[in-house]
Amino acid sequence: MPTTLFCRLLTLVALCALAAPLRAQTVTLDFQITINPIFISNGSSTAVLSNATYVDRFAVFKEATQKIYAQAGIKVNWQANETQVNSTYYVVDNLTEYNALIGLYTDSNPRVINMYFVQNYGSSLGGTNAWGLSEQNFVISGNYSGLNGVTISESAFSNNAIDTIAHEIGHNLALTHNVLPANTVALGISNLMYSGNPGVTTLANIYSPGGTGLQRDQLDSQQLTVLRTLYATDNTFSPIQPLSPTESYTYSAIPEPGTAALIAGLTVMGFAGWRLRRRGPGES
Repeated sequence: MPTTLFCRLLTLVALCALAAPLRAQTVTLDFQITINPIFISNGSSTAVLSNATYVDRFAVFKEATQKIYAQAGIKVNWQANETQVNSTYYVVDNLTEYNALIGLYTDSNPRVINMYFVQNYGSSLGGTNAWGLSEQNFVISGNYSGLNGVTISESAFSNNAIDTIAHEIGHNLALTHNVLPANTVALGISNLMYSGNPGVTTLANIYSPGGTGLQRDQLDSQQLTVLRTLYATDNTFSPIQPLSPTESYTYSAIPEPGTAALIAGLTVMGFAGWRLRRRGPGES
């Protein structure tokens, strides 16, 4: 078999082999949650919204949140942005201020998750090292605790940690931290609720069914069970409600960087073989 033909066949076989794990995966969304985004302003600057870069990143944060919760068949709805001028809580200095903030500007529907965007936290709450704080809902024998409130700091946006919102929502939906040994960091960061998650900055690195490589923010079977049974636990207050009619969500077939490089290399190899054959013997 001529060498050039062999190269072309090798390229075709390799690309076909790679196509299977890169196929888009579609899941059904049959539950939903609704977020009430409340941006705190000090009168001159509004947290997140005053920075054009963060406004653009907010759209990516939303997309990341949906991609993560699609694992549990949950659609994430966002209400219109709401801005509240309150210089006291523009920077949340301590736990007392945090607890006071989450009782303000709440949606009249107790099932809606109220999410407050603030400029920063005080040192007692972690300062710029804290990207978000959330109340833990449904923690007393599976019963509703009434602690509905999530805060997100600009630090999450400055670090482009696009899975921060999903992580803090997880706490509001009864998911606790997964604390794993230091020698299992590679495994630990693959879970959405891993304590100390370094943050994911690209959508391609978020878990996709059938994907390859290190995918982060996966929900394990126990977490999926919790999320899928909250409505049955208390359908009056649960932030998770049925979605009717159901919708479909498709995970894009995005190759990992190593896979993309391999595809590119094989493509170049195949093209080189084609070029060699096209030029013919004796031509320069």
